[in-house]
Amino acid sequence: MKTDTSATGITALLADRTAILADLAATIGMADTLSADLYDELLDNIATAQTVNNSVSATEVYEVNEKDYNSLFIASIEADTFTTAQKNTLWNIANQCPLEGGDGVYHARSLYALIDPDATYNDLVLCSEPQPFQRPVQEVAEQLVAKFQVYPNPAKEILAFKLDQSLNEPILLEIFHVSGYQVHKQLHNLIDGQFWIQTDNLKDGLYFCRLSLNGQDLGTRKIVILK
Repeated sequence: MKTDTSATGITALLADRTAILADLAATIGMADTLSADLYDELLDNIATAQTVNNSVSATEVYEVNEKDYNSLFIASIEADTFTTAQKNTLWNIANQCPLEGGDGVYHARSLYALIDPDATYNDLVLCSEPQPFQRPVQEVAEQLVAKFQVYPNPAKEILAFKLDQSLNEPILLEIFHVSGYQVHKQLHNLIDGQFWIQTDNLKDGLYFCRLSLNGQDLGTRKIVILK
C-alpha cells in the first residue's frame, strides 16, 4: 500500500496525529484525576482510622502494644519512612514475650521486617525472664535515606524507580506486602539512574518497597497496586 504524500494526504495525517495526541492528553488527565481522588480518599480513611484507634482505651500490656502497633501501622501508610522513635517503639514491642505482649508482638515483628529483615527473636529467652527492650537506633540512619521516586503510584502494569543520582552498582529491591511477607527480592541495574519492573505477580493492594546498596538501606516507600 503506497503512502499518500500529497498535500491533502499529509494534512490528513497531521490531523489524525493531533486527534491522537488530544485523546492521549485527555486520558492522562483522567488518570491523574483518578489518582488524586484515590489518594485523597486514602488520606481520609487514614485520619478516620487513627481517630478510632486513639479512642480505644488500653490498660493491659497486650492492649497497649496492639494500640501502639495500630498507630504506627496507620502512620506508615501515609509516611514514606519510619522515624527513629517509631523504629524504637516497634523494636521494643517486637522484643517482648508474645505470651505477655499479645498479638501486637507478632504484628510489630512483621512491620519491623521492613526496617531490618534479618532481625531475630528468641521467645524461649524472652519468655523466661525480663529483658531490656532497648535497641537504640542511631540518628545517622535517618540520613541514609536516598532521594528516589516510585511511579506511577498507584501502579497497574509497570513500576519505575528513579534515583536522584546514577550509581554504577546494582540496587537491591525488596517489596513487602502490607501484612509483612516478602513478594519480591532482586538486584537491578540502573539505566540513567532508574529501573523498571513488571507488576504481573503483584495483586491489588498496599505494599512497601525498600532499596539498598551493598547492605546500606537507601529508603522505604509505600506503593499501591491497582489493576
